[in-house]
Amino acid sequence: MRRVRSVRTIGLVVTLSGHEIIHGATSPIFERGSVHGIVGQNGCGKSTFLRVLAGFISACCGSLLIDDDDVRPFFDRDVALRDRIFLVPQDPPIVNGLTILDNIFLGHEVGGRLHRLDRRRAIAVLDSLLTDLKLDWSLDYEKLGHECIPSEQQKVAVLRVLLAEKEPSFILLDEPTAHLGRDELEAFTKMLRSLAARGVGVILVSHRLEDLARCCDRVSVMESGKFKATLSNTEFTDASSVQAALEYIPPTWKTDHTNTVGEAALRLAIQRIWDTSGRPKIIRDVSIVVRAGEVCSVLGEPNSGISEIFDLLSGSLPGGCFEGEIDIFGRRTDRISVEQLRHVGVNFIPDQKVERGVILELSIQENLLLTDNDVGLWIWGPRADGEVDALSNMIHLHADRLAEPVKNLSGGYQQRVLLARELNLGTRLLIMLNPSQGLDVRTRDELYENIISATMRGAAILLLTSDKMEIDCLPSHSQTIELVT
Repeated sequence: MRRVRSVRTIGLVVTLSGHEIIHGATSPIFERGSVHGIVGQNGCGKSTFLRVLAGFISACCGSLLIDDDDVRPFFDRDVALRDRIFLVPQDPPIVNGLTILDNIFLGHEVGGRLHRLDRRRAIAVLDSLLTDLKLDWSLDYEKLGHECIPSEQQKVAVLRVLLAEKEPSFILLDEPTAHLGRDELEAFTKMLRSLAARGVGVILVSHRLEDLARCCDRVSVMESGKFKATLSNTEFTDASSVQAALEYIPPTWKTDHTNTVGEAALRLAIQRIWDTSGRPKIIRDVSIVVRAGEVCSVLGEPNSGISEIFDLLSGSLPGGCFEGEIDIFGRRTDRISVEQLRHVGVNFIPDQKVERGVILELSIQENLLLTDNDVGLWIWGPRADGEVDALSNMIHLHADRLAEPVKNLSGGYQQRVLLARELNLGTRLLIMLNPSQGLDVRTRDELYENIISATMRGAAILLLTSDKMEIDCLPSHSQTIELVT
């Protein structure tokens, strides 16, 4: 294995499922010892580009230039590993039945007897790495994979790479900051700078422009499968500089809207909530009231309990983990039936789109109608066709792609499918958890516009978020509750 100094693609063409995703892209030179950001609209080829560099996808044509002189006509996973190029994907895999510690060391176990992980030694190795990188990441090493929230899954994936290879050439990060809270972002930025100082090249894909401006030496803009421009750190100082490169002007209409607030759609009085493993309570004495025509926002770090509130209201929090009262449309209940809530107009947008939002093997059309009790998933006709046409217009997807499985779409487009389905005209109460994660800036602002339109129709909105920007972009009459970790 060797450490390469730089990589660049020349004339890259990539076709997936019959659609050309990358169109003859010649990239800038990505160098070791720097943090290089990539930004662009959903579906423009950012994630595909990273997967090509890491050897997970073969190109139809084009070449890879290594260290300015080694030109290769193909892309191969074994070659990428030899060159120490590693990818942390947007939705990193995790083994549900293993602990966080076991997942981090999976395939690289610190020796114990009978091929078992020496846990004491493993924790010492991991703590040493965290200290070395100045990473103040709090992880419960004995927490099982299926209990992990997205930010914890992302941390597991990053640490797994850093433990597997002490001196990588490049680490490719696809939307790594999407699930991180405000405090975690600062620590993550320090880690990126520490890696760059050690001679590691970091290529970072993100839609969060402020994160790119904070931690990148250069930012490249992708558009329609090609690289459009590259900005140095002297050419951008904040998100507005990158927006200019994207030729995007954010709307100014979002916060000047008011409308009449009606009766309470949801009253939630939390005495205590335990996490799913039954460990000590993480929330206590919180009251939430969401009224028709209103957005009620609950702001908190990923581990503050916002995920558990969503799990409670969506019926996935195990019994015995909640003490308190729930009142939905005037009906008090202590057990959540998702089927009953769907029938009275309650919709949900989870932050884990793959695990809980869309079904990858079903078509885009089937996913759009997945929760429509009147149409039915397998009943097609004028009513279904009409709804699909309206919803597909919301996600800006051509009709000839609706029969494709949703797994063919980029992560951002999968999120668009989920949002279009749940933000339908019949929604009376919408419960969302970090809904803008993975969305480009245009689609994010369309989401906010749709939320405002829903409140104008009398819908009640509960927004659970770790991103203060989501709250700042919504109507000024909304109430905000902040959870303290």
